[in-house]
Amino acid sequence: MDIGRKIALLISVGLIATSCGSATATDDPDEPSLEGSTVEAVDIEIRTRGDILSTDPSNERAQMGTLRIPSDLDGSSPLVVLLHGAGGPTLSSLEDMAVAVANRGVPVLNASWVASIAHPQEGSADAVCAVAFAYQQAASWGADPDKIIVMGHSGGGHVGMIAALAPEAVPECPAASDAHVWAYIGLAGDPGAAALGGNAYGFWKDDPEILAVMDANRHIGGNPDLITRFVHGTADTTVKIERTVAFSQALIDAGYDSLHIPVDGGSHSDPAIPTTDAGIEVLRVLEELIELSRS
Repeated sequence: MDIGRKIALLISVGLIATSCGSATATDDPDEPSLEGSTVEAVDIEIRTRGDILSTDPSNERAQMGTLRIPSDLDGSSPLVVLLHGAGGPTLSSLEDMAVAVANRGVPVLNASWVASIAHPQEGSADAVCAVAFAYQQAASWGADPDKIIVMGHSGGGHVGMIAALAPEAVPECPAASDAHVWAYIGLAGDPGAAALGGNAYGFWKDDPEILAVMDANRHIGGNPDLITRFVHGTADTTVKIERTVAFSQALIDAGYDSLHIPVDGGSHSDPAIPTTDAGIEVLRVLEELIELSRS
């Protein structure tokens, strides 16, 4: 980590240390508002905390996140970890989706991660640590730690798949042993890109050590009970739909419960926007998984 980033992190830790211990408080005047969302509100109370740490503040992999917790949870709810795309380095790109997820009655952690061309493993470490943090905190948020669902858009779908299949492959996250993922929803993600060209988007180089972490194809076989769903627009010109078709099929061939859901005419950003056809499909898939988790 460069010194500027470390200093910024330490400042952030100092500013929010007092709020991290009570992520479910409802009387913080600085909590982000749900007003202005493009998602229609439903009759559910949602407690919101902004700028929590998604990992232990004592380790330098800590990243920021926003947490939303519906009221009256009984400990059986799944918990969703949202991971934004590599082109959206802030949490704002998935905030509307976070509201829509919380409106389905499940807690959601919208977690940040850093896409680094020089050190792409750091993005996977951020994702793994966010999942580990969610696992550690799930019970206190009214959720079942064994029912964590990762939803990742674009590059977030890539690092989210690494976290879901092989968190132990990411030594940069010291909490990797606590990263347990029950289900994964890819929002135009690209977990299998390394098998189709190596240097996809500059997220990694043709470096054996980097590819050992970043090529999700190499991790197929890990977490064999993982449920995966891929929602992808047919008009996506950023990540070709053929890539997620191929990766989903590779999972099926290896015995995983995997489905690929194409959305006619959907663009690359559409699955991350809850009011588009693709976004509506993402939420339908999530609702099915929520029902399955409680059966």
